[in-house]
Amino acid sequence: MSNRRDERAVRYALEQLDDGFSFESFAQGFLAAVLGHEFFPAGKIRDRGIDGFDHALCKGIDERNIYQVSIQQDAQSKLTDSLTKLVDNGVVFTSLTLVTSRTFADKDRAEEAAADQFEKRVRIYDAAWFAVQINANENAARVYERYVDQNLHAFAQPGHSYALVDQVNDPRLFVFLRQQVDHGPASQDLQKTLADTLILYALRDSAPEDGKRLSRAQILGEIAKLVGFTPKLLEATIDRRLKKLAEKRERRVNHHTVDDTYCLPYETRQKVADLNLEDNALHQNFREQTEEMLKKHLKAESVTVRDALVLLENAIGRLFYELGLELSQFLLGEEGEQPPEKNLLEMVTKVVSDSNVVTKNRARVARALHATIRDLIYTGSTEQCEYLQRLSRTYMMLFMLKCDPKIASFFSGMASRLRVYVDTSILIPALSEHFLHAPQRRYAGLLRGARDKGVNLRINDTILDELVAHFVRIKRRYAEEFEPDEELYLGDEIMSLYVDEILIRAYFYAKRRGEVTNFPQYLENFVSPDLTHARDELMTLLTEDFGIEYVNRTAAGTGVALDDIEKLYDKLKRHKSDDQKARNDANLVLMVYRERELNAEAGQNHAFGYATWWLSTDRRTQRAVNTTFGQRYTAGCYMRPEFLNSYISLAPSPVAVDSAFKEIFPSFAGVNISAQLPRGTIEHTRQLLKEHKGKSLGRRHAILRRLADQIRTGDGAKLGPRLTLALDEELADIELGSKG
Repeated sequence: MSNRRDERAVRYALEQLDDGFSFESFAQGFLAAVLGHEFFPAGKIRDRGIDGFDHALCKGIDERNIYQVSIQQDAQSKLTDSLTKLVDNGVVFTSLTLVTSRTFADKDRAEEAAADQFEKRVRIYDAAWFAVQINANENAARVYERYVDQNLHAFAQPGHSYALVDQVNDPRLFVFLRQQVDHGPASQDLQKTLADTLILYALRDSAPEDGKRLSRAQILGEIAKLVGFTPKLLEATIDRRLKKLAEKRERRVNHHTVDDTYCLPYETRQKVADLNLEDNALHQNFREQTEEMLKKHLKAESVTVRDALVLLENAIGRLFYELGLELSQFLLGEEGEQPPEKNLLEMVTKVVSDSNVVTKNRARVARALHATIRDLIYTGSTEQCEYLQRLSRTYMMLFMLKCDPKIASFFSGMASRLRVYVDTSILIPALSEHFLHAPQRRYAGLLRGARDKGVNLRINDTILDELVAHFVRIKRRYAEEFEPDEELYLGDEIMSLYVDEILIRAYFYAKRRGEVTNFPQYLENFVSPDLTHARDELMTLLTEDFGIEYVNRTAAGTGVALDDIEKLYDKLKRHKSDDQKARNDANLVLMVYRERELNAEAGQNHAFGYATWWLSTDRRTQRAVNTTFGQRYTAGCYMRPEFLNSYISLAPSPVAVDSAFKEIFPSFAGVNISAQLPRGTIEHTRQLLKEHKGKSLGRRHAILRRLADQIRTGDGAKLGPRLTLALDEELADIELGSKG
């Protein structure tokens, strides 16, 4: 084979699997590619009711040959347990092949020992076997390449972590993206509800008479402790709600303006305390009732285990992590709702395998946990049902706020693939924020956040030359229009806020606050004031401060037809500030389309959609492309900054989501922050789950690609609040005050 795969890398990739159904799908295709006519899809053996055999397949010419597919960490125990169950349940078979994503130690000896004990033929296809077959069989290699491309995504973080994401078969991504397009992201009411709950929780121990008051930073710190990460997406909402809750009409929070701290008034503290007592009682009742239930099942298995309740809580947390959407819909649904289809025992077994339970007891402990969870879900007490429903509401709120493992993994994987050309309409505002406080640097934060999440931010000669030309223009305009009347602008703050050049306006802001003494000194923060080396200096600045890469690529370099550039330029020049800007934008947007063609991005076999984009606040150019070229370019290449901000830069990372789930599911906090979701949200989610289930694999794939591209352009999707400059908001506040 021409492209030999590193066998260690293959084994590593397979061992990252934590989804048995995903591995089963891969294993079917892989075995068919390797074994050919000896292996073909057939039914499962669930009709015997054998627990743990959801992934056992009767395959091959002789149906007495059974292939057991497993991701269980303890592969030896899985082999023995599978053979025992088949024999005990009277299943007629001649051979068992264990197909495992793990590396099986001393495989040959294990095959011989199992064959002697059960008098059956036993084979083990482990991660090492897969690695060998991939380098020996072209068809098998293609199955593996397609699987990795769809599911295993490298995140550009220190050390390069990896995660498996079954984007197409798992319904969460489908439901989430449809919700973004159908209804926009989490409604403002939902964000307000969650923000209020978190604020009140953070201030629960505040007491003005004891001097216990919290600053904004301390409130965010308390929230981070609660959910396991800093919810950056909610910070703006939290700021707004802090102000609103402190207003006279609501007065649920007291704001001490002298030191800018917050605390709860007495009445609010009493209400919060009463609710906390109720939630604590629910939490304790659930734990006590569930512990008794678990003891009964452990006794039936003749096994004891230390900290059994903690182990059960870890298993419940795992279920919400793996099945959160489907499980929550089932628990919040009406009578007759179908339970999640995935194998609960498999997930519980993984929790036990990762625990300190001794190896010989793991299978029995897993069965006891599994039985307890089934009792909780299907026949739980009123308190147990209420507890699980409260957790489900909390999960649904977090899901709509992008705090879900599959959603976070998808957008992290997307970020690592994005190649984004950053327009001057983004770069200039980012530079203008130089003297603002960190929370006010929205454009700069957008770029740095995207860089940190692994997005490849780019500029080329067209963008760089336009940025240099901008500095030449503002230097000339300052000298001609503003320098003669500088004292007037400095003395009248409102007048300076109306300056149309963002960087000059930012200069007046900085000088008024004593950050700089003159315009050349201000320019020195970006380039040498004489602009002699502006091009090289700006390139270095953008690379070092924002992680933006310079690429020596233009429309001409990618082979864009000159006639196309002229057609688009002719359409744009009447709408742009000058002819050069029109030509630059025509060059840039057609280069992005051409680069997509050269990279064959339309045919790539994953749900991420296109990789190459143009980040800009300018929507007119995309509309001009559509009218000029019609159906030739059906997919947009213009990425809205609000998408990059909400879904990449500020969205929780997979690591942050993992931390949140460990803290919340299950816990008092998970119950305490739950709220009543609008019934329509639950019903809409249920309909989308049914829609996902009714679609074929290929159709799901196509829909996900379309939706992924759609939310980037904002086509039909509401991407949340428009990204604004803090100085623009200051002007708006002044104007609003003058009208009031």
